[in-house]
Amino acid sequence: MKSLLKITAVSILFYCNLTTAQDMKYYTEENGKLLPTTKVAFEKSIDHSKNVDVYLENNKGQIGVLYIRRREGKLDAEQMTALKKYLKEYSRKDINKDEYIVIDYITAAPVNDSISWFSIRNKTSKHYTKKINRITSSKNFVVYNMEGRTRWIPNGDKKDCIADKNNVILKLFFVAQANYGNAAVIRPDGTYITHLGEYGPDEVYNMIKTLKAMP
Repeated sequence: MKSLLKITAVSILFYCNLTTAQDMKYYTEENGKLLPTTKVAFEKSIDHSKNVDVYLENNKGQIGVLYIRRREGKLDAEQMTALKKYLKEYSRKDINKDEYIVIDYITAAPVNDSISWFSIRNKTSKHYTKKINRITSSKNFVVYNMEGRTRWIPNGDKKDCIADKNNVILKLFFVAQANYGNAAVIRPDGTYITHLGEYGPDEVYNMIKTLKAMP
């Protein structure tokens, strides 16, 4: 967990210290650190089965970071208690002590693309949740980032989602908002796997199976 927070802090540091020049700056993540690289090397290193390219910008400049797509971690007992309390408060779902937690996180990126209604319906569908529960007993939550892109979420679908107030879930599990969503699966003992960027149901099923097979 500390490593995730460290990476996030470093990412923010790089982002805030951009020069006034509009040149794009590129970094790759290696062993939890962000290392400067060139545009050519950055683009050659993109392998969407292993990493994901994330772009940030403000009025001072732009930055591109190549993050590791899948990562593992573990929440301690206090963090697990806080997570369950947060999810229950906004979803009114009880989480049993032996249940896995599945989080489909709707990111604000890309900001210029709307969120289609089926992107949420698929994540709350009975077929999806039933298949997950055939693998292991689980509770599913669709959480959305409250930045610009989410204004396109139909109000009827928002009732099935949790707004990520103060970016609590984002800060806990993800180093960045990758395009078209992130996912997290948490085992009852706090061990988790996260996935950055666009994914399908099979990715979530595989994350659960991987966690079940871990000691």
